[in-house]
Amino acid sequence: MNQEQEGSVRVAHLSDLHYSNGNLVEADRCFDHAVTRVISEGVDLAIISGDLTDHKQDAHSTALLRLMGAIRRLADHCPVLILQGTFLHDYPGMLAIYRFAGGKFPVETVDRIGQVALVGNQWRCFSAGDPLDGVRLLVSCIPTVNKADLVSSVGAQHVSDAMGDVLAGLMQGMFAQQNLAARAAGVPTVLVGHGTVSGSMTEHGVPMAGKDHEFSLGGLYAAQACATMLGHLHRHQSWQRVIAEFVQRVAYPGSIGRFHYGEEGKKGFLLWTVAPSTCDFVFHETPAREMVDLIFEGAPDMTWLSEQAGSCVGKFVRETLINGPTSEVAGEMASNFLDDEANRRSIQ
Repeated sequence: MNQEQEGSVRVAHLSDLHYSNGNLVEADRCFDHAVTRVISEGVDLAIISGDLTDHKQDAHSTALLRLMGAIRRLADHCPVLILQGTFLHDYPGMLAIYRFAGGKFPVETVDRIGQVALVGNQWRCFSAGDPLDGVRLLVSCIPTVNKADLVSSVGAQHVSDAMGDVLAGLMQGMFAQQNLAARAAGVPTVLVGHGTVSGSMTEHGVPMAGKDHEFSLGGLYAAQACATMLGHLHRHQSWQRVIAEFVQRVAYPGSIGRFHYGEEGKKGFLLWTVAPSTCDFVFHETPAREMVDLIFEGAPDMTWLSEQAGSCVGKFVRETLINGPTSEVAGEMASNFLDDEANRRSIQ
């Protein structure tokens, strides 16, 4: 379903930008590419599902200034919704400043559980019983949840097991009826969240099994939203179910760029088409850097390194040396040689 449907909206879903001065080249190149593509596609709105920064940023930092500029460019095209991510990355209180990015359309930030509606091109808080007249999209929001908030009610020893159950019950009890009413009224519905789905895979290929994760697929489906747009995991992955011609899809776009060694798969973002009873998405790749591991047993072969240097321009390269007392010296020698060769070839 990549074609327009009556009553549908087109949503750009981006996540895990991880802007920082250390990540700036990668994050800015990939996010800038994504924003340009989103604008050219003419989407109706954009959702960023958390972790915009890698850690707390100073107000005058280059990374934050570039991020604000990109958000402004996006908001000049369409309304933007930003969800609170992991507290380590989206430092508490950081989201508030994105509202001041400016732009032709509003930037809405959400740091607590609830629903917002897109009415025309404006974001409005939505509560049970509110009229759906003029609503183009109803969005249910589950930002990062602080497990410490559950300690008083379930006890510290049960917090991990309780998290998924609490959120599943909340999504069914708080969101389901409003989403069912929206669907009946012909309004598309989205659930946006930040966390881990039990049974998902990390960017390094590790399955996330167990009860200590925020979401289960059953709990997400119980919210009765058509499209579920998630952030947190850096690997693109998705699930779906169809019941009585009602299509529900759950997806992570993955991180916008490649920020760690060993991350598998392509990097990018999703362009969704969401209708009241069905949805679909298309994955769009960003120009994320490749990461190369060079492993040597003993002293590195300088001739072979020279041959490889040309293919390493613009890539993240890590040298690993095993066996031998001169590993540290050889590693520094290989790194310096490879950098010199790559720089020389990039200039030619």
